[in-house]
Amino acid sequence: MFLHNTLRVWVLLSFVNMALFESPNLDRKKLCLNKSKEEKAYAIVPFEVNWYQAFVFCRNKKMDLVIITSKEEEFKLNEEIKAYAPSNLTAFWLSAVKFGVSGFFPFIWFSDASPVIYNNWGTTNVGILQPDNYGGNENCVVTNRITSAEVSTKRWGTFKTTTEDPLSLKMYWSDEKCENKFAFVCQVKC
Repeated sequence: MFLHNTLRVWVLLSFVNMALFESPNLDRKKLCLNKSKEEKAYAIVPFEVNWYQAFVFCRNKKMDLVIITSKEEEFKLNEEIKAYAPSNLTAFWLSAVKFGVSGFFPFIWFSDASPVIYNNWGTTNVGILQPDNYGGNENCVVTNRITSAEVSTKRWGTFKTTTEDPLSLKMYWSDEKCENKFAFVCQVKC
């Protein structure tokens, strides 16, 4: 009962808080202007909110919190973030959430309930592999921007990236507390 009431309060607060936010890049027609049918268009939302607020905001705009199903998709998203997100924003909520305690697919894409198959979990310089469920309550997922081609110390320490692969991603995923506040990305199929 507590969890149900807590979720109800989160959703209610999300609607109130999201009414205050308007982002100029959320016009579906403009987002899909140069996209082919069924191609994804992304809207970078530069407001730092918790995961619940991000999810509700995207749904209120008839969009989804971003789902990434391949390296190519993540590369496109990375390019959008590089082009449109302010450089001070280093982490963005994804739709992925922990589902159950363990199992073959412990994370699902909440926006469509599909299992997370493709992933891009990071590893810190001290060898801590994400997801690590630090503190036992990291149930939501962010993608973290790596600001240098070689290393970054922004969030978890130093990360090494490969520069040989043309689709080398400068972003890595980590699990986080859903109550933490990060920017986010909404997506829509054109």
